[in-house]
Amino acid sequence: MRTNQISQLLGFRVSNQNKKEALEISNALLFKIIKLFKSKNFGLITFYGVNQKNMKQHQQILQTAENYLENKGLNFIKIMAKWNLKFRDVLNFSEVGYFILNPAFNQMIELTKKFDQNLFVYSENSETQAYYANGDKIILEKDNYDFGSIASNALILNFVDFKLFIDSIIDFNFHFIDKDEIKIDEQIVILAKNKFTSETQLEIVDVYDVRQNGIISFERSKTTPAISPKVFHFDEIVWAFKLNPKNENTGIKVYKNVV
Repeated sequence: MRTNQISQLLGFRVSNQNKKEALEISNALLFKIIKLFKSKNFGLITFYGVNQKNMKQHQQILQTAENYLENKGLNFIKIMAKWNLKFRDVLNFSEVGYFILNPAFNQMIELTKKFDQNLFVYSENSETQAYYANGDKIILEKDNYDFGSIASNALILNFVDFKLFIDSIIDFNFHFIDKDEIKIDEQIVILAKNKFTSETQLEIVDVYDVRQNGIISFERSKTTPAISPKVFHFDEIVWAFKLNPKNENTGIKVYKNVV
């Protein structure tokens, strides 16, 4: 990943001296974002036959796909996905793909057809399925085998006939925003750091109100039907980005506390 993008993600300036450590931390954070959206909504597409060995040869089509996603206002993580196909023998291969945050189902159909791919993955409320390019669900038998916590974090599809893992993260593109761009009724992703405990929290937030010193959302109790206001102070927010900004041509604008 490019140094300036890691700086945006982590909220501190990355230099040649700390770049290796920052890359490890940023990868861990990106996997946390993937885990968060695995329980919400995501789409995933891989490019047939494109892998780390020949990625440079296919750079033009990948760049076109990234430009398309960015123009749609979609946040995405560029990944290396590993397919495990089991017919008579097990066949393993990797492909470059995109883990897309909160796309519409029709957007995934459009993307898959536009780049002449055969299938895509779509997940909503933890229900993850594979679909043909026309949107028809691929009917497969689920595999309930537990691979352990580490593999489960990387596991996207788990069927008897085939499995799909996120093998590694290559890059990312998020539409980071400035605090002045946060509006009421928007849904945003926030990484906040408690200034007293230094603990961080990663959340998807529905903005109920915007005040001078922060934003207000609501939090539902895990034990009762009650809800209570939750405040995110601007001086504790490392960064925030919108999900599917209305202005699809908006460039990346960064809200960060860089030291």
